[in-house]
Amino acid sequence: MRSFQGPWPRLDPYSVPLSNGLLAQNVAYLKGQVGTRFGHSIVISTMDGITSFFNWLFNLFGVPKSWFVYFSSGVGIRIIDLAAGPGAPTTWVPQTSAYAASFASAGNRFYAAFFNFNGSGNSAGVVSSYLGGTSFLFAGPITTNLVMTEPGAGLVTAGPHRFGYLIQTGNGFTTRPSPAPGNVFTPVNFTASGSHNLNMQIAAPWPNYASVVQAVMTTSANSNRYYTVPGASIGVPGGTFFTANIPINISDADLAATGTDVTSYLNLLTTDVSGNPPFLPYFLHLYSNRMGYTTLDPSGIPVTYYSDPNNYQSITASQHGIYLPGNLPQTCTTDLRGVAYIFGPHWTYAVSDNGKVPVQWASPQLVDGGIGTLAPRGVCTNTAQGFIWVADVGGLYLFRGGQYPQRPISYYQQPDWNQINWANAASLVVVDDAVKHIVSVYVPVGGVNPTFVFSWDYSEGTEPEQVKYSRNFLSGWSIGTAGVIQNPTTRRNEVWVTSASADRVLRENDGSEANPYRDVATGGGTAVISSSYQTSLLPGLDNPHGFLTMHHGDHLRISGQGQASIQANGLDGVTQGPAIPLQLSNTPGLLQLIKYFLQNEHATLTIATSSLDQFFVLTYIAHYWTQGAPQR
Repeated sequence: MRSFQGPWPRLDPYSVPLSNGLLAQNVAYLKGQVGTRFGHSIVISTMDGITSFFNWLFNLFGVPKSWFVYFSSGVGIRIIDLAAGPGAPTTWVPQTSAYAASFASAGNRFYAAFFNFNGSGNSAGVVSSYLGGTSFLFAGPITTNLVMTEPGAGLVTAGPHRFGYLIQTGNGFTTRPSPAPGNVFTPVNFTASGSHNLNMQIAAPWPNYASVVQAVMTTSANSNRYYTVPGASIGVPGGTFFTANIPINISDADLAATGTDVTSYLNLLTTDVSGNPPFLPYFLHLYSNRMGYTTLDPSGIPVTYYSDPNNYQSITASQHGIYLPGNLPQTCTTDLRGVAYIFGPHWTYAVSDNGKVPVQWASPQLVDGGIGTLAPRGVCTNTAQGFIWVADVGGLYLFRGGQYPQRPISYYQQPDWNQINWANAASLVVVDDAVKHIVSVYVPVGGVNPTFVFSWDYSEGTEPEQVKYSRNFLSGWSIGTAGVIQNPTTRRNEVWVTSASADRVLRENDGSEANPYRDVATGGGTAVISSSYQTSLLPGLDNPHGFLTMHHGDHLRISGQGQASIQANGLDGVTQGPAIPLQLSNTPGLLQLIKYFLQNEHATLTIATSSLDQFFVLTYIAHYWTQGAPQR
């Protein structure tokens, strides 16, 4: 045997090909070999329980930045500057009620939405900027009135005008017009005498998010169309009382020609004057140059709102919502090759941006009415290779667009997949290590948080017969989440793993460490990697069914460190004698001969290591047997 393709426990052992196995735990594959997987190392000692994170990469005045942004249950959003070294975290957004967060970044701003353990929206989303601070998404107008006067000679056209003002936040969003007593824009009417300038005075306790105030007005000929007044703006100190005086000196002709028409701003979805957000987003997705917010609309109907291009908080209820037929639930979204995909518990739909407002896009097209995901993080997109991983109740599917394959890549591992506790789907996470060509699903089995990692190596193909599977775990760990982070020192992408309770942040080893074959225990100590691989039935189909066979031993091409345990089993787990110890070497220089006597129709070998820093690499098995008489 020279090929090791991973276990197929779905099938009866008699049907498993010789190149496959019956069990693989904590192992990794290369072409023609199987062995102990690499372990983990501490990368950050945060002592926080972390249920979601992302890598915020941006440039600040030409200097690249790399920040580790994470959500800690009961604390909120915290940040560590990786470029400055993994120091102590800083809390940016206090939030004590959500289970986890969904993140998206756009340059030096990142956006976050919070969700409960049932996957529903928890509270108002936030936007945070390295330079502009943090504010709630969709900031709203205020109620403070304005006072208009005519202080001197000027160019304002005579006649009745309406006036209001817009507030621009430190993160670039412009609110609905103020003043808005009762949450309804109530403009101030003022009749200009002509040949005068005007002054708008606003004496207000400015909200924390306020940065700039912009005057808006109508012409005397049309009192229903509002324009920004060029040059009529002023910076205000958010969080303090300040009297803003804004001079206005423009004719109606120039206003209509040079001002920006902001009449549509009257319909923006924003926080009301009492501080209530327009909706509670639970999933974010940057699609093309728009931001997508998956949520429930004010009537409780599932919807994904897509913003205006390059204006990520510009959303209206009537023009920006994408609803599925029958108002089906929506779990999360992603995109591939210009098409946005909306996933529900058991369905997938597709929409495409045509440059118009979202309600003028083509209606959502059904991709599959039986495959979707229950997990907000049950979808992972590999843009480089052009596919999407989708964790459905029926298996892990590789979706290339168009239609799903008939079988998931987890087809032969269905017994393991069936152990997932889908009642706790909010904790499930799919991670694709595109460098190693390994997709891993961190799954809750029995409990609330992930305790197992189901991993498939797809380096030799993505068909169920080509992928190589291992069932992994970190001893004692209740996993919070996992994802890909760019190491600020090496610039390599690495898979990082967190704990659901207060503990360290780990990274997967790459073999360059002094002790690559060890894990990290809870509390920061060392932990053993218990790895094992069980072959399929030996000698395979060369031995007809129903014949007793004398199994004598095996030659193994095996290397490693420490001591391996070799157990010969017959059908149904029948053992013959104790496990055989085998001393391992990195340079054995010979084939290792294992002798035993087992009388059974078929045999299997299980190779295992179970002590600190032990590992094995198996590349070849030659099985020795003698066919006996047929059983009666």
